[in-house]
Amino acid sequence: MIIICNTIRLPTINQVNAMNLQSDSGRGLPPRLDALNETEQLVLRGLRRWVAGFADSNPDHWRIVWTEFAGRMGPRTGREALGGLEALVRAIWSHARQPIRCHRPCCGFVEADEHRFLAFVATCQAGDWPAARRLAESLIAADGTGDMLQAGSRLGQALLMAHRCLPQRCPGGAEDRATPLPVQAESTLIH
Repeated sequence: MIIICNTIRLPTINQVNAMNLQSDSGRGLPPRLDALNETEQLVLRGLRRWVAGFADSNPDHWRIVWTEFAGRMGPRTGREALGGLEALVRAIWSHARQPIRCHRPCCGFVEADEHRFLAFVATCQAGDWPAARRLAESLIAADGTGDMLQAGSRLGQALLMAHRCLPQRCPGGAEDRATPLPVQAESTLIH
């Protein structure tokens, strides 16, 4: 597995707070899930549950994502969004340059790599392909970039069909938005 390690480490609340303060680095990125807008929360919960389904070998996580997406976007658009999310996770899983940190679904904090994922989908949704490509390349090897861009576009367009827009969270222009966030030394699925 590339996205997560096979071991799950449960950090103390002080360690989680320190990690999230470091991941924010003054970029205006909310360290807490409840500070994200409803669409960001929907996408991030979907990502976390999809990854947790793999980590736990538990398809119940995937059923929850389907139920939430279909309930918020309708069955047709929810299916399209789910297909985009699944393809994105598969692209990251197959081509990640380093392990990627992701919190458990119930966690109230947001990791730097999760912000990077949201920023990638937002740039795809906005059609900012140079910035999307740079963000993709900050997460995965170049040979998977095309798959990731296609999947991000699919998810972003499905969200737009449901009138759900992702904000551009990083301040500044496209170049600043695509600057990779700090990479943590070790990667795990966090609590």
